[in-house]
Amino acid sequence: MLLSKIINELAGSVLSVEKFKECEIIGVCENSKRVSDGDIFVAIKGETQDGNSFITSAIKQGAKCVVTDGEIKGNIKETVIKC
Repeated sequence: MLLSKIINELAGSVLSVEKFKECEIIGVCENSKRVSDGDIFVAIKGETQDGNSFITSAIKQGAKCVVTDGEIKGNIKETVIKC
């Protein structure tokens, strides 16, 4: 499914969208170690780890979009959806 189509269905604030707006999304992953090229990375704060700490790692693994409820640190060029 195209990222632009997913964005239209979500009720979050899109912070950045231009870079991969028309890319094909392959999957959704909450573990940065398992992210594949074309995935959406969902940064979830868990009991022992905060997924927001792994956003950069997920992007290096190939994530084209990040969904988070946390603060974005650094210069992220990938699409970010804040929920």
